[in-house]
Amino acid sequence: MGYRLINCVAVFVNALGHNPGKINEKMTDKDFTAMVCSKILHDLAGPIGAVMNGTELLEETSNAGNEEIIELLKSSSEQLTALLQVFRVSFGALSSGGDEVDAGMVREHLETYTKFKGVMMTWQPEEAMIDKVIAKMLVNGIFLLTELARKKGQLQVSSSNGGGLKTFSIAAFGQGITAPEELKAIFNGVNKPEITTGNIPAFIILDLAADKNMVVTLLETPNGVVLQGQTQPA
Repeated sequence: MGYRLINCVAVFVNALGHNPGKINEKMTDKDFTAMVCSKILHDLAGPIGAVMNGTELLEETSNAGNEEIIELLKSSSEQLTALLQVFRVSFGALSSGGDEVDAGMVREHLETYTKFKGVMMTWQPEEAMIDKVIAKMLVNGIFLLTELARKKGQLQVSSSNGGGLKTFSIAAFGQGITAPEELKAIFNGVNKPEITTGNIPAFIILDLAADKNMVVTLLETPNGVVLQGQTQPA
């Protein structure tokens, strides 16, 4: 479900061949795309909420023997809700005012997402608020590294804004965790592969990093893989 939804968003965004400036001179391509994604996710939220309400009603009125069906519906609807939440942060236009968003909210959404993926995540941001663009980079990084850590590792997330420099780090630790050659090529900037639904988070991270004057690297360590970024001094 997750990759299908990402694919739908990617296809829809690629279909936006016109310049948003023709609609609103103050709106950039990224703002326009984020608003379109917010619209898609907003419209999906209603049907998913209806499924959750129906599941609760079924649970209250169901006869014995339907417990397995009810549990399947509950689990599926909870996963859909978790996906919508992280997709809103990653692709949508975040509604809070200013350039920052509540770090606790981002952490909560990512913890729910990684839980359903079967990966333990620890979160160590130093501030209560986090830059919106870095929040989007963190979520897309989690999309990538969660796939590396599934069933055999865990994730450690950190970010800071000390001394005027913004940094973030996502580490996937575990036995046998290595970086795929495709991701190495994307982040090293050498022989980049074609964009796919599986690697599009990496391209999104690099695009966002350019806006923030950040350098993002993907490193292999004896314990796993680390994705990290840091703004450059002005």
